[in-house]
Amino acid sequence: MIAQDMELQDNQESALFVTGATSLLQAKRVEVAATQPAKPQKDLGIGVQVTAGAKALLEDVRITGGHEAGLEVEGAGSQAVASRPVIDQVAADVFGKSIGAAVYAFDGAVVHVAHARFSAVTTTAVIALNPNTLVRLYDVAIDGTLPQPVTHDFGVGIAAQLGAELQLAAVRVAGCRGAGVIAHGEGTQLSAFGLVVEGSEVRMSDGGGGHGVYVADGAKAYLEAALIVHNRSTGLAADHAALIADRCVVRDTTYAPLVLPDLKLGQQLADGLVAAAATALSVQRSLFANNARAAVLIDATLAATLARTVVSGGLYGVVTQHGSSVQSLNNAVFGASLQNRAGDAGLAVPAAPKLVGQ
Repeated sequence: MIAQDMELQDNQESALFVTGATSLLQAKRVEVAATQPAKPQKDLGIGVQVTAGAKALLEDVRITGGHEAGLEVEGAGSQAVASRPVIDQVAADVFGKSIGAAVYAFDGAVVHVAHARFSAVTTTAVIALNPNTLVRLYDVAIDGTLPQPVTHDFGVGIAAQLGAELQLAAVRVAGCRGAGVIAHGEGTQLSAFGLVVEGSEVRMSDGGGGHGVYVADGAKAYLEAALIVHNRSTGLAADHAALIADRCVVRDTTYAPLVLPDLKLGQQLADGLVAAAATALSVQRSLFANNARAAVLIDATLAATLARTVVSGGLYGVVTQHGSSVQSLNNAVFGASLQNRAGDAGLAVPAAPKLVGQ
């Protein structure tokens, strides 16, 4: 199927739909707007849907509005390659049964996106879900992702979950209300070169979130030449997960007061790096500067490595607590460091974000 130089508006369920291993969609200079559910509370409104082993080649496609996803790719063998797409204002449904995503790949699908912009999406701009799912992003800008309006799940820029693989190069994520990038679940892998995450804010419902990059529950992440700046709560976090960071800059993380249901002020977090029971942690040739609480907080983590790294500014330099073991090599630490004893309460660590859409 070939779609070229056309506008598709107010369609039901899917504006462009391709299915089957022998099917190929080629779309060029197509605008899709306001795809609606066919039935309230049930069916979805997806811009471009690729399933059951089909292929899609998208060039200069713009998708505005709709529900669930702008581009949805499902199943083993299903593939989509998108160049210069613009996707914005994809909404979650008002019943709390679906998420909103610019790109949603799951169950073994493969998606490649280059030179793209995704903005004002509710709940997650890009999702990779389940084993054998692969999403590659190159030169992509994501901004202003909003929380789910019913469940209040975080607004997330990019999420890889439950065994999916995510590869990022020259990607910028800004102004998400919850977290910039999340890798969650056993077998999930995130690799990023030249990633920028800035201005992650707390969600308004309870003041939670505000994370730059959060790796949790068995996931593994490798970051090289990343800039993580001006986020609330945490810049980098590894919670029961593995994190390797090389030549990264994490700075200007500011306090995010967590507002409890009784409206009392909760714990305040403002850390450049938090490792909470991390399965592996290695930070080399990096800079942590002006993070308001701790530059590096290592909690209940064994065999962490911090090498050839500069730490400056903030209330604490490097904090170790709850039996953590850190190998420190050729670092420059300016500011008070702290080693809490096993019986001390220590500094609070954030709760890991929930799975997107679960």
